[in-house]
Parts: sequence; C-alpha cells; structure tokens
Amino acid sequence: MDDTVKELQGVTLSSPPPTAEDYQQAETEILLRSQKQSFPEDYQLLAGGKPVSPSSRLRTLAPILDSTSGLIRVGGRLRRLEDVDVPLHPVVLDATHPLTHLLVQKYDSDLHHPGPERVFSELRISFWIIRGREAVRKHQRACVSTLEGPAFRMADLPEARLRLHKPPFYSTGVDCFGPMMVKVGRRQEKRWGIIFKCLTTRAVHLDLLRNMDSDTYLMAFIVRRGTPAELYQTKGPI
Repeated sequence: MDDTVKELQGVTLSSPPPTAEDYQQAETEILLRSQKQSFPEDYQLLAGGKPVSPSSRLRTLAPILDSTSGLIRVGGRLRRLEDVDVPLHPVVLDATHPLTHLLVQKYDSDLHHPGPERVFSELRISFWIIRGREAVRKHQRACVSTLEGPAFRMADLPEARLRLHKPPFYSTGVDCFGPMMVKVGRRQEKRWGIIFKCLTTRAVHLDLLRNMDSDTYLMAFIVRRGTPAELYQTKGPI
C-alpha cells in the first residue's frame, strides 16, 4: 500500500501543471456532459443536423450546435459577426442540473451576494439558464452568506433636506458653471452661470454672472429670493 502511494505521489509531482487550454477543455467537457444529461433528445437531433421538436423547451431559443466545442448555444442573427470579445451565443443550461447550482453559487459568491438581478445578468453573458432568474432567487433564499450579509441601506437625510416648515430656499445649495463667451456690441466677454437649489423643495433658481467676485456671487440670488439661512456649496456650507 505504501509503495502504491509513493508511486502515485511521484507521478503527481512529475506531471506538468495544467495549462489554460487544459482548463478550457475541462470546462467544455463538463458543460457538454451537463447538456447531454439535461437535453438528451434535443442534443441527438441537433447533432444529426435536425431541428428540435416543437414541444422542446429549447424551441424558442432557436438552438444551434457549436461546430468547435459541440455545445448547444442560443441561436440568433449575429453568426457572421467577427472580432467581438463578448459571447454572442450563450451556452444553454438547465436550472435543475447540479452544475447550474454550482455556477450560480460561484457567481453569487464572486459578486459578494448582491441582488438576484445582478447575479442573473452576469450569468446571462455566458450562460442561458432556462428559468435562470428563479434559480438565482431560490439559491439566494437558501444561501446563509446572503441572508447573514450586511444590510445595505441609504444614509439618513441631512437636516438641510428636512426643513419642511421653512420657506423655499431656506437651505440652499449653490454651484457655478462656465465660462461662456457672449457678444457685447463688437467685443466678446466672459459670463458664468450660477445655479441655486432649495435642498428641501428641490426648486431651482438660475442666473448669469458678469464676474466671479463675492458680491456678484451673492447678489445674483439675494436680490430676488432674500438671504438664505443656510448656503451650501460642493465643499460644505458657506
């Protein structure tokens, strides 16, 4: 028994490490076995150059058989498109197959357990899982990591957004944009735009500035709207 173990260990140590092509071939072989187990009749028909039966679950996908890998893929009208990195014809999988469960588990873990739509959209790039959205939701309902993961929620609104009993523009945000060139007579001058926004009602006041000094900056708003109690810019309150 010990001699057998030593012999096997010697073979393992002397064998070269697997290459990227080895991994791709192994992945293709696993997917191929999964399809043959999930869609045996459909695979035989497609391998014989015949269309799937009208009652097949793959009928609406217009399935095709990949001439290179032998995998069943979703059909389409882009077969002649070349030089595209994104897979145009995803591999068809059954939602109830154990391989599909492993794929959903891997994508859900790699994406740190987001919502089901995110996991499903990432899977859809390479794999077309029949009733895949339900498979992802079923997995996440039973996934302990998803259930015990941190609950992400939006932060509480600041006080400036909650002045419900104050007049408009009591709490105001301000920002400038420009400059813009305008024609005055025969010369051109610079002008800037300024935007004031009520942080509670979301009302907006727009105005035009002749220059960027402090007096012009403030008077553009105060003359018409009065002095705000709070004035915020991108770096904080003024």
